[in-house]
Amino acid sequence: FLAALGKEETLRTGEKRKATFLDSHPSSEERVRSANARAGSFARAASTPIARDRSDFVRRFDGLLVGPDPAQGIFRDNLFLHPDLDFALSFPRDWQTQNTPQAVMAKPLEGNALIAFLGLPASEGTDPRAAARKALSDAAQQNVPAEDGGAVRVGSTRGYRVRVLLNGNQLVERSYFAHAGGLFAIQTMAPQTETNTWRDAFDRTLASFRALSGDDRALITETRLALAPAKSGETLEQVSKRTGNSLGDAQTALFNGLRGDERLDAGFLVKIGRARPYVKRQPSSASE
Repeated sequence: FLAALGKEETLRTGEKRKATFLDSHPSSEERVRSANARAGSFARAASTPIARDRSDFVRRFDGLLVGPDPAQGIFRDNLFLHPDLDFALSFPRDWQTQNTPQAVMAKPLEGNALIAFLGLPASEGTDPRAAARKALSDAAQQNVPAEDGGAVRVGSTRGYRVRVLLNGNQLVERSYFAHAGGLFAIQTMAPQTETNTWRDAFDRTLASFRALSGDDRALITETRLALAPAKSGETLEQVSKRTGNSLGDAQTALFNGLRGDERLDAGFLVKIGRARPYVKRQPSSASE
């Protein structure tokens, strides 16, 4: 596991991680050496195997989701797509993006600005104007400078904006709007003196909000693990070409615990990726 973790980090970053003064844990390579040395001092206890053999074990992973889950929304370059909530939102090109359970965010590579898409709790209701009024009331109670930004368009949807000045300089604008039976907000933030610098990027993002088109939905795919028996003497590259593997060569080698240049035995089950259109999942029943 530790060896695979180190390889995954190298694959993700493009280079082996270098130790720094701030590290609080040993490197993966050091942990592997330490674990192997310690393991060599123990006798293996009798136990019942969790699978008959490798083939029996890897069959349990057939169909496992690999990578981002479209049910939580996915990025295609700077375009964020959420199939279950039926919306698309374009963030500025070349900004760094991140999708978290709390918010979908983007910030420029250089500069102090932020755009965040937020889903609000059901307790906030579904009325954007009421949400804006509550935000103003909360700011007044906390003695935070705030003002009513009035009506605003979020795509073709009517919303209401509130401006709040934090720490005397950070201007936060939150635009509340209703969509898909819920309440959402697009929040922008920048130093008050730099807001005009980012205004065009902020406004373009708000204007881009829309329902998904057919072309948008065609971009929403998910990758599931599948198992492909190798032919005698095949390499992983050959298996990938024959089976239409959607994973890269290095990722396929990592998933299978191989270097990537081995000649495989006949019947060796290779874990590959199958990309397929996303279909909204039905919620599981309480009895399942």
